[in-house]
Amino acid sequence: MAKQFVDDELDDVQPAKAAVPPNAPTSPTPSQQRNTAPTPAAPTATARRAAAVTTEEDVEDTAKPDITTDDVEFGDEELMKREGLMKLLPEKGKTVRASILSFVKPKKGYSHYIPQKGTFRCLSARDAKGNVLEPAVCCEKLGDADMIIAGLVLHYTNAPTTNGKYVSTKGPDGKTLPVLLEWDIKWIKLSRSGYRAVSALPPEDMTVYDIDFTIAWRNAQGGGFNYNYASKARWKLNPELAAEVEAACKPYLDGKRLVDKLGKRATLLELKAAMSGAATTDVEDASLGEMDQL
Repeated sequence: MAKQFVDDELDDVQPAKAAVPPNAPTSPTPSQQRNTAPTPAAPTATARRAAAVTTEEDVEDTAKPDITTDDVEFGDEELMKREGLMKLLPEKGKTVRASILSFVKPKKGYSHYIPQKGTFRCLSARDAKGNVLEPAVCCEKLGDADMIIAGLVLHYTNAPTTNGKYVSTKGPDGKTLPVLLEWDIKWIKLSRSGYRAVSALPPEDMTVYDIDFTIAWRNAQGGGFNYNYASKARWKLNPELAAEVEAACKPYLDGKRLVDKLGKRATLLELKAAMSGAATTDVEDASLGEMDQL
């Protein structure tokens, strides 16, 4: 391939000296030096390009931003926390303990999942019970959409992972010591069967918002979850803790974070390209315990 030259490559080339007439002076006289201004050198190609882009706007764009840098110590718990609303999901062979929070109503939606593409909201028109009135392209190509419930939960992070049950200890005086609860706020994804299972957990005199329950995989290969009643909601027994939990839920009170968990919203064109479902604009509040929804 022929080599392409640019102007810069010629900047360092020195021109050959022109022939000097025999009678021409070899150097200017002192008076000529005083009366003749030096001729400025022609700018190189690089200089011409630099001058062309050096405007007031360019100077502002290239100004260094004022970014602060802080010292960091290893072990900072705040820095180690994952940002955003994380999903409550037990590891295989372990159990987690949680309590569904009533500060934000759980959200219900219908979605399609495609491996390596994600979960997308279904576009089919539905009645109040979820029956399809007019199927969209997503249901025609992918089959029936799955009903998903997204709810806000308190996750007991220091509950034993063997069975999720706290072990009471007694002090020197023989009295039972209070259990120190460590927790964070997460969201839980419930399928139709999971919704049914959680709705059936509370005793007759309680609601799903009054209890703690445990979640564990059915077996090492997965195959869904087992949900079990644990006790009354421990976090509600301490008024100060209850106030802290309520304050921690403030960023999620508008319900938008839960709505986003129901699946990606996509245009019809994006749906066809991805072979998936997309967003319906209506998002219903899901009432856990209403068995007629099932």
